[in-house]
Amino acid sequence: MVIRKTSGSQRFLGFLSEAGDSLAYRGALSYGYEEQMKLYGQDNERNQVGCLSAVDPDMNHFVLELPEPVFESFHDVIELKR
Repeated sequence: MVIRKTSGSQRFLGFLSEAGDSLAYRGALSYGYEEQMKLYGQDNERNQVGCLSAVDPDMNHFVLELPEPVFESFHDVIELKR
């Protein structure tokens, strides 16, 4: 399964795979000014790994956690709502 964020200054493209009650995420960070989105493995500083979890049983609200990103923070939490 593919997941991508295509708006804003920081974007990502990755793949989700089943991991217990959650989904494992493997992808890469890209910036809005770049013409093509990065893929996991193209640039080690842009690689991301994390976990996507549903917050509500209706599957309309999710949280993507990205521990130890290379840039700017210690732990990224991205909230996704339908």
